[in-house]
Amino acid sequence: MISKPNEAELTTYFKSYINLVEENELIEALKNQGQMTIDLFSSIQFEKENYQYEIGKWTIKELLQHIIDSERIFNYRALRFSRKDHTELAGYDDNDFIINSNCKNRTLADLIQEFKIVRQSTIYLFQSMNSNSIDFKGKANGNEITSRIIGWMIAGHSIHHCKILKERYL
Repeated sequence: MISKPNEAELTTYFKSYINLVEENELIEALKNQGQMTIDLFSSIQFEKENYQYEIGKWTIKELLQHIIDSERIFNYRALRFSRKDHTELAGYDDNDFIINSNCKNRTLADLIQEFKIVRQSTIYLFQSMNSNSIDFKGKANGNEITSRIIGWMIAGHSIHHCKILKERYL
């Protein structure tokens, strides 16, 4: 069982995502939240997949691409730290990632399928971790963080963007 991180470990930034997660066990949260994301994006009509609520904001497809890209980066960090790697890891510019993602030439259905595979990989990654590795502190984007925090961030990050999708796009 991978429980939520201790409140004392969390910066305000991490708390804002992790507090969105209702579950108390990470694998359950990742499964539930993953299905919620799949259901929500699957409910979007084809005609709306390129919709953006404001000029300069991401389209619905780009929003899902951002969730996928971020989850991959978070997984890489979690893997490195769970293997007790002391290397400080750099941040990334999510806007540059979207610009260079080629998701405009993909369908929302294709991106949903990719999200399913990435989320399943995330679940396997965190199931492979034990108590000896999940709380090793590494540094990413200038912040000290553990794989436990990253796992909960993954779930909360997707919830955050699903809320934005409901509030601003649908």
